Amino acid sequence: MAGSAIGLGLLLLIIPGLVLLTWWAVIVPVIVLERVAAFDSFSRSRELVRGWDFKVFGVIVLEALLLIAVTLILGLVMAPLPDGLQAFVSNILSGSVTGPFSALISTLLYFRLKEARVS
Repeated sequence: MAGSAIGLGLLLLIIPGLVLLTWWAVIVPVIVLERVAAFDSFSRSRELVRGWDFKVFGVIVLEALLLIAVTLILGLVMAPLPDGLQAFVSNILSGSVTGPFSALISTLLYFRLKEARVS
């Protein structure tokens, strides 16, 4: 649901989508670690991010740049392969590398925000 709202926000106007992406950056860790219901996780994520919006957005931008770099490097390494095989192998490798990396960033961000709220 968050992905759909963020996608719609990006499609209509770039800024609302980026705002929602920032506010809801830690929805998954909130659901998993705090055992919060899916709908309640939206407000909990926003509560954690409040006051740290620009820093959280900066982390999201850096993550996106790193993921783009990994994808480009994999594309260059796989360039000698035929197109179909190149796309297949590149998608599997990039998903295997970037998925856990994104989850790690989101989880670490959650713990930092939660720690900041306690302090």
